[in-house]
Amino acid sequence: MIVKLSAKADGDMSRRFGSKLAENNRRQYLHKMGLQNRTLYYMDPEHADHIAEIDVNKVQGSLATPGDAIILSGNERSLKQTAIVLIAADCIPMGISAADSLSFGLAHLGWKSLNMHLAERFVKRYTELNNLPLGQLSITIGPSIRKESYIYPAPIRAADDSWKPFIHAVDGDNESLDPIGYLNACLAKVGISREQIFDCNEDTAAPNSPYFSHYQATKNHTPDGRGMCLAYLA
Repeated sequence: MIVKLSAKADGDMSRRFGSKLAENNRRQYLHKMGLQNRTLYYMDPEHADHIAEIDVNKVQGSLATPGDAIILSGNERSLKQTAIVLIAADCIPMGISAADSLSFGLAHLGWKSLNMHLAERFVKRYTELNNLPLGQLSITIGPSIRKESYIYPAPIRAADDSWKPFIHAVDGDNESLDPIGYLNACLAKVGISREQIFDCNEDTAAPNSPYFSHYQATKNHTPDGRGMCLAYLA
């Protein structure tokens, strides 16, 4: 499974900021990735915990599927003609797949959906739908904000005590939040080992990051934008 995020150089992919070129940017990026002829399933995130389950043999694409996770199922041929699309910046895109499984999925994980245990529910639901043991799963974590950049004045008010091990003191009066560390802990709780997780280790909010970052745009009062995250089978 492949999880890719477009760069700022590919243009703003969101219509939220009045980008007249958004649709053209999307088309060009899909063509760049060689996915222009695939059936697309667009996620419409709600920063909640809803998981959409779609049989690609019955639903021929979607411009706005409500929820913060999508699981596609079908046969091998049909799945390799599809892609899940998420327009986002900084939040964690987490892909899920398994060898010989007729299914794959993508979750959009921000602190709200992490608090709602979406990551754990996503893994459990995928295994239930495919009747698979946890050991066969592969998890892919795409570019997202990391603890090195996710810094706020202390104290950071965590939603609950489970976040405390993932809040770290940094220089001066600041603290950093570690959403990837929190996600890894959530996955470990449901039985996913580190060996099953491929993390690209790319920080969207790093100073020289090639990606759009809502955090950096807000912090530095610079133009905001969103990237196109694609999840698909090669």
